[in-house]
Amino acid sequence: MEQVRLELQPWLWMDQIERACQHALDDLTPLAVIEECKTGRFLAFVIGGCLLLILEVAEQAEQRVLNVRLLAGKGWDEFGELAMDFTDRMAREQGCAVTRVQGRPGWLRVLAGNGYKQKAVLMERQND
Repeated sequence: MEQVRLELQPWLWMDQIERACQHALDDLTPLAVIEECKTGRFLAFVIGGCLLLILEVAEQAEQRVLNVRLLAGKGWDEFGELAMDFTDRMAREQGCAVTRVQGRPGWLRVLAGNGYKQKAVLMERQND
């Protein structure tokens, strides 16, 4: 895995980040992703040259948590297992008790085999 400084060459991944942000559950924007990488709050890694993994280590409810903020790009079929192994290793290295992923419902099927369980359902309504 190669850690990248996203803020130095954001255009390399901007299309993928924009698509991933469209599905983010917390109104994350591409510019916010780049800014958070610049400050060091988010860590960006390239896996297999085609997947961009954005991670955040945070203190939540008196425990260290590894949040998978975004996964962008193509190549999950080929490099998904490598991405999962890398995420597990990062969680251990950072002393995280929990790894959290927010995503669309289809990710439940993908991640269930790796020990992830659904902990909440987010519902939203646009108010006029």
